[in-house]
Amino acid sequence: MQTTFGTGQPGRENTDLAFTDSLTGLGNHRRFFDKVDRLISDRADDPAPFTVGILDLDGFKPINDLFGHKAGDDILIQVAMRLRASMDGYSTVCRIGADEFAYLYPMVFSEEQAAEKSRMLIEILSAPYDVGERTARLSASVGCSLFYSGDETTEILVNKAETALYHAKRSGRGRVVVYTREMEEAA
Repeated sequence: MQTTFGTGQPGRENTDLAFTDSLTGLGNHRRFFDKVDRLISDRADDPAPFTVGILDLDGFKPINDLFGHKAGDDILIQVAMRLRASMDGYSTVCRIGADEFAYLYPMVFSEEQAAEKSRMLIEILSAPYDVGERTARLSASVGCSLFYSGDETTEILVNKAETALYHAKRSGRGRVVVYTREMEEAA
């Protein structure tokens, strides 16, 4: 009798673990950068725009402090489930920080579409979260950037999205800001 554990491909299991957030099951920072790198490479000859976004939960720390870390983890799992369910077959969402998520929309080609899809994510996340016998509410802020040319790197796109996120958080909770060149000049 032969017993098999896992997939029989230990290298694959290790790779999956290295690219997966252990709490939510979403991809992690490495997976996100890998996905964006691949898309940039795929579009090198014919660069069609695409959208990168960074979503940060507003006021998560006080909720974590009030309800406890276990409840905070449960909320993060619920956030991940909602975000995953909102993605189409082409899009990707990953957890890249404690309460920060990144998404890739390969089929979103304009600033207007990017803002609209991001507002939809904020709306999805605004519904109450079950925390035992109680509920909690969260909002999120989003910064987006669009890929337009082959000389942009993943790091540049993410930095632009983070700059836009900074502007979103400065203007209040639950905001979406799409990166513009004026933000660069104002810095």
